[in-house]
Amino acid sequence: MGDTIKLYTVGYIAGWTPAALLEKAKDLGAIVYDSRIRPYSRQPEWNQKALQSLLGSRYVHADGLGNVNYKGGPIKLQNPAPWIERIATSIHPVILLCACGNPSVCHRTVIADMLKQQHGMEYRHLFPERKRVSGGGAPPSQLKLF
Repeated sequence: MGDTIKLYTVGYIAGWTPAALLEKAKDLGAIVYDSRIRPYSRQPEWNQKALQSLLGSRYVHADGLGNVNYKGGPIKLQNPAPWIERIATSIHPVILLCACGNPSVCHRTVIADMLKQQHGMEYRHLFPERKRVSGGGAPPSQLKLF
């Protein structure tokens, strides 16, 4: 039974690296839609030019999906309709990219919910894989203290 999910979301502040995003996009056969209204970051590797260089044809800046109130206030997407249609009809899986680490307060979840409601697209929030501690066992945060 294969994965039927065709829509994913990623917030790079959650610990992603551009290289890990590229690897995930390749694994999924996905196109990365940068949903930031302004595709710039204090972390230069997440700026539009760096992402275009790394991801190549897998990168699309979808400014119409950007939150015009990204500095504060209620989420308001700039011009989502054409982008919603483009994603819904994509032959490739899509990764919605934003900076936010927490999808429950990010506009990318609003976008994903719109796609689910209007087009029945199920989605999954992706988080970076955590490296295992050598020696195995539970991570320190899961160990009981006595």
